[in-house]
Amino acid sequence: MKKTVAAVLSLLLAFSLLWGCGAGKTDDGTTAPGESLVSVQEESTTAFPGQKGSPFPTFKAKDVTGKTVTNKVFSKNKLTVVNVFATWCGSNEFELPALAKLSKADDMKNVGFLGIVLDVAEDGETNEELLKKAKALYEENGKPYPYLITDDGLNEFCDRVTLLPQTYFVDENGIVVGDAVSNVLTESNFRQFINQRLEG
Repeated sequence: MKKTVAAVLSLLLAFSLLWGCGAGKTDDGTTAPGESLVSVQEESTTAFPGQKGSPFPTFKAKDVTGKTVTNKVFSKNKLTVVNVFATWCGSNEFELPALAKLSKADDMKNVGFLGIVLDVAEDGETNEELLKKAKALYEENGKPYPYLITDDGLNEFCDRVTLLPQTYFVDENGIVVGDAVSNVLTESNFRQFINQRLEG
């Protein structure tokens, strides 16, 4: 019996790592795990932050080191990969190293990378314990690119994220290119999505 329970728990953990972590909030403020961004886009009749073809929200946010980053970051590269994640999501073990490696790849010189840590700040208050975890992830992955803490400009956008990690692609004009992608992606998956959006 114990072996069966252990096997089931192992399968559930593997499933959560492979298919991402639930995030986002419903209208009543509760978590809506497993809802994909695609279903949200299909149901919506008006553009919302993060939707393909819409401007990325204006922001002036601090990263985990205290440095200020704004939308001007997008103008520095033809494409910027924006990865939204939370400190508690086990998928970080796979995606963050893949993105860190890509951010240093020779063939990605015209591609920028940006992380948004969803759970460090809430209602303008920073959770110091979660900030320490976010800094640890940043350092473990070689301080590859800014990991932003959400601010007022990013809150509406982040409220729309329903599955973590979630990745967006933004052009040099600050416009979201293509659909967001979720689930746990490998370096080769990311490279494929990046090249598609650079060519598109």
